[in-house]
Amino acid sequence: MESNILVTKQDGVNYKDKNGLTLNECDNIKITDNYISGSARNGASLTDSSGNTLENNTIENVGMNGINIYNGSENNIASSNSVNSAKKHGIAVAANSSAVIKSNSISKAGDTGILIYNGSKGECSGNKVKNAVGHGIVFSKNASGKAASNTVSGAGKHGVLVTDHCGSVALSSNKISNSKQNGICVSNYSSSVSVNSNSISGSGKSGISVSSHSKASLKDNAVNGSKSAAVSKSADSSISLPKVSGLSVSSVNNTDIQISFSGRSTNKCGYEIYRKTGAKGKYSAVGTTAKGKFTDGFFKANTDYYYKVRCYETVSGKRVYGGYSAEIKVRSATKRSVGKASVKVSDQVWTGKALKPAVTVKDGNVTLKKDRDYTVSYSANKGIGTAKVTVTGKGSYTGKITKTFKINPQGQSISAKGDKSGKKIAVTLAKHSSNSGYQVSYADNSGFKNSKSLWLSGNSKNKGTIKGLKSKKTYYVKARDYKTIGKTKVYGKWSAVKKVSI
Repeated sequence: MESNILVTKQDGVNYKDKNGLTLNECDNIKITDNYISGSARNGASLTDSSGNTLENNTIENVGMNGINIYNGSENNIASSNSVNSAKKHGIAVAANSSAVIKSNSISKAGDTGILIYNGSKGECSGNKVKNAVGHGIVFSKNASGKAASNTVSGAGKHGVLVTDHCGSVALSSNKISNSKQNGICVSNYSSSVSVNSNSISGSGKSGISVSSHSKASLKDNAVNGSKSAAVSKSADSSISLPKVSGLSVSSVNNTDIQISFSGRSTNKCGYEIYRKTGAKGKYSAVGTTAKGKFTDGFFKANTDYYYKVRCYETVSGKRVYGGYSAEIKVRSATKRSVGKASVKVSDQVWTGKALKPAVTVKDGNVTLKKDRDYTVSYSANKGIGTAKVTVTGKGSYTGKITKTFKINPQGQSISAKGDKSGKKIAVTLAKHSSNSGYQVSYADNSGFKNSKSLWLSGNSKNKGTIKGLKSKKTYYVKARDYKTIGKTKVYGKWSAVKKVSI
């Protein structure tokens, strides 16, 4: 049957036709290039009919389903049809029927874009399902099959739903966007559902949801922009994550060991890295990463290490894990770089002599020993300002690392005498030839709130007078040295506070 126009509703008058086109106990018929509109029930209906092909038909504004494949109709094909504004489902396969549904365009279905239902089997691929009032694609009531490489957008409920005791359903490489609820939902005692390599974005709830005593396996899905979570599940349901594969050594050098791997449930999953020392060692977690690679910066030189990795999803605040990868053995570098070590050195006070403060060098939790693991040299370490200390690796360590420490002006002492008649305070400071001057801070409160300063420029000007004070008040005074280096002042330690009444 080819190239017919079947319009069963004119000028508002319904001719009470049930279906635009009906096949009942008919096999191996090809129906192509027909236009069907306004049917009271289905646009095209197949009952107990097998081996038929519906291709390149346009069906719109029908009272129930655009295409209805029903009651033991097997091995039918619905391909490259356009179904618009069906009041129920765009394409439905029900009652122990089977069909290949591919490359169809389905929009504005009143309920579901594509429905595989009641013991039926459907293979859906390359379809575009847009703006269904209910779900985009549904497998329900013991249905099975697959949905691959479909584009589902704007579903009023779930993008793809597998529910009501379904098993052996594979969802792969689908692009699902802007579903009002979950992008993919597996629910109500459904199991053996694989969810692989799907792209899900803009879901009103979770990207992937597994609930109500259901089970699903997840692998390599991309989930973005979900308002709730990338993956969610109810306590009575389970998800299985892939075993990490391809664990290999990317590089070994004297600063770190780098490993790489693959295998993920979604792009939001994480990886836990485990390591043991020697073949008889015990594995412990050494870090996590969100990428398929990890850098281990803490190791002993010339030592055998073993690694294994597993991925996890965080679901309701708890981690759900996949299987461990096979382990790999890595021999660390013969020497370790001291450049990765932490170096602590304390600031100093100027003495006029070269200062060589002790340093603490730690490689992870291990404190290194001077002259066995490293040597130390100093530079710019005599005058006030910034000095340098360089730690150079030795023995099992190589490389070097440089840190800085400050050499500050000397601490200060102050004497202060109040003059009641003149409403002033005379101050005398310890004279230090190493500085550029002195700062005297004063306030009418011990916390120095809203304090003011008297600046004495020049290291020989160690006396001054604070003027413009109020009588019958108590003032607090302290002082410190400063050294000007370039445009920056470096300060010494404040003196003890003097309390003066005038």
